[in-house]
Amino acid sequence: PPRSTPLYSSAASDVYKRQGIDYIHGDDSTPYIPVVAASDGEVVYVRTGCGQTSMFSSNAENRECGSGWGNHVVIDHGNGIHTRYAHFAPSTLEVAVGQQVLAGDFLGEMGNSGRSETRHLHFELGVSSQGFDPCAPAAPCAPVAPCAPVLPVAP
Repeated sequence: PPRSTPLYSSAASDVYKRQGIDYIHGDDSTPYIPVVAASDGEVVYVRTGCGQTSMFSSNAENRECGSGWGNHVVIDHGNGIHTRYAHFAPSTLEVAVGQQVLAGDFLGEMGNSGRSETRHLHFELGVSSQGFDPCAPAAPCAPVAPCAPVLPVAP
């Protein structure tokens, strides 16, 4: 059934070995799902150029593009706090490194780029004392809180 709810929660699960929450929107009658900034900040990393073979099935095009996150954005919110928004649809990102964004500003459209099985947003909240090099390969953030177990999907 169509949903736009978290599938996995917080930190690394045994299956996915990653941090963040995946928001899946599987309703193909809704062609575009906007992704907006969670809070004010500065865009410090943008990865574009990752394709996708389909919106609603396993992406077979360059799955490791963007270190597996596909087209993605990292925003610095100050005090070492960062958010990552990943798997944008190709050619939909509308932000650039150095750009200031406000909570609710449009970043791009939910997609299926990178290591992805269906259209979704991978949202991550983390800390980084080193910052992000916009010209280097994507790097993970450290978790803000200790790892939490995978939460079940609500029906």
